Amino acid sequence: MTFTLPNHTQAEAQTLVPGLTMEWLEAGGIVAFTLTSSSYQVVEAYFEANMQLMDEAEKTPQNLMIMLHDISHKDMSLTPMLRNRLDEVAQRIRKGQVQYRSAVIMSNTPMSMVFSFFGNVFSRSARNTVQRFFTSRQSGVEWLKQYIGKTAER
Repeated sequence: MTFTLPNHTQAEAQTLVPGLTMEWLEAGGIVAFTLTSSSYQVVEAYFEANMQLMDEAEKTPQNLMIMLHDISHKDMSLTPMLRNRLDEVAQRIRKGQVQYRSAVIMSNTPMSMVFSFFGNVFSRSARNTVQRFFTSRQSGVEWLKQYIGKTAER
């Protein structure tokens, strides 16, 4: 799957595929994904976008990616394919030098508890990642804002 990611200066959300949008918040300091489906097309596009962003981050001196992942939509579920693709992203993050700060926005559902369980396991195993879970998008953005313009420290 090939597509062009929005530029850091592009403020409005862009639909990468139906069910997946990406936008830059806080003047390009935070990249935000919103998933409203866990279909094959959405999962593959989400995976590819994350890989492209990691490629870009590895070439920059900032050494820090600040990301928001909104999976709070009622149609989101932790499918085997999504879980496998998230595992692939996690493996790359653990092996890389880039530091990650990630806010995951979830609803209060049993699926969200499963996501947060796996996310917490990942966060503890990845020295270069700090990840928190929120039920409010604004709370997640506020938490991430503390990292904008800072050096990559855990």
